[in-house]
Amino acid sequence: METISLEIVEHIADIRLNRPEKRNAINLELMLSLITAAKQLKANKQLRAIVLSGNGEAFCAGMDFGIFTDMLSGKITADSTGFEDLSEQGANKGQQMGWLWQEIPVPVIAAVHGAALGAGLNIALGADIRIVTPDAKLGFLEITWGFLPDTSATQSLRHLASLDRIKELIFTGRLFSGQEAYEYGLATELADSPHERALEMATTIAGQNPDAIRRAKDMLNKLAFLSVEEGLALEAEHCRSLLGSPNQLEAA
Repeated sequence: METISLEIVEHIADIRLNRPEKRNAINLELMLSLITAAKQLKANKQLRAIVLSGNGEAFCAGMDFGIFTDMLSGKITADSTGFEDLSEQGANKGQQMGWLWQEIPVPVIAAVHGAALGAGLNIALGADIRIVTPDAKLGFLEITWGFLPDTSATQSLRHLASLDRIKELIFTGRLFSGQEAYEYGLATELADSPHERALEMATTIAGQNPDAIRRAKDMLNKLAFLSVEEGLALEAEHCRSLLGSPNQLEAA
């Protein structure tokens, strides 16, 4: 069985983690499949929005412990998997699994239900928007294994919640609900049927000027790292490029 499923309909990609018998825990095959799919979607010029979810009872229960067993036994090494092969942003394979969604030029909406734990939560944080069930269970469990969040979460988190809340969640490794995630700023919206709601939102986004959407994501992702002067210049640059373009005139 394929570890992910991917369907593209009317410019919307519906990608799902597909190890339901393991609550979509991430093994090596799933990690590499997600990276490959994200790179393919990044290159797709016809795409307008992406919905990222998990089949079965959970979004993603985190890393499959089999990976750690295989690493300790030497069955899996950094050399054999290319784990340390870095992206242009300097991300290793584990980090790419969470961060590549930020590099995709169209909006990515994560639909989270059941559980999003450890690396599973980190993947969801890489999306632009997170729609979560109120009773979902989330947590940065890495600290309970004597480790740290390592799949790009530290970069995704810093613009989503207050630093003291981030520290509390990572230091304690405690579970928190989808409702709490919404209150902390880690969830964009709550919904009892997050996948259905995500597709509805993706359809709305796909109906907008695709050039404007792509430029908006690029601009908003960069603003946190720019001075006011640089941010205003970037905004003006994007607006100039859109004004009078075929898609802008059609939208108007």
